[in-house]
Amino acid sequence: MRWKGDSKCNLCGLDENIQHLFFDCRVARFVWNIIFITFDIQPPKSNYHLFGSWIRRFAPGPRKLILVGVAAICWVLWLNRNDAVFQNLMANSYLQVIFRGTFWIRQWSLLSKEEEGKKMKQGCSLLEGVVLHLFGSCGWKNQKRRVIVLWLLILLGDLCLVSY
Repeated sequence: MRWKGDSKCNLCGLDENIQHLFFDCRVARFVWNIIFITFDIQPPKSNYHLFGSWIRRFAPGPRKLILVGVAAICWVLWLNRNDAVFQNLMANSYLQVIFRGTFWIRQWSLLSKEEEGKKMKQGCSLLEGVVLHLFGSCGWKNQKRRVIVLWLLILLGDLCLVSY
């Protein structure tokens, strides 16, 4: 059965497909770029790249942990898209998207070995600390924060129409 709804992304208005939802949408790019800044992990460029050469470059131990993180990112991007499409709900900020992802990573960490779960939770705390610093240090509605986010998007080559 083919999707009969709007073919435009409810988050940014561009044509929606899997590539766009998980990698090219402004929300996805921001999330992947925060992960890059936090963990120094270059973002994957596509599903093919993600499950091909991108994931194979990690050693088997970290690879398992990274796959949990990637699954959480994709799950959260999908959930946010579905919230927008079916319930007309939009995330208040990129911060909400990140924290929803770390929530799922923490939940899924309970299914892992103790040491792996501990590393996942530490990664969540580090990621949350970075976004809290970015969003919280200047105030939520402060112009300086907007300039920092704009600078971050320009620096990472992801400047697009951003609404606040």
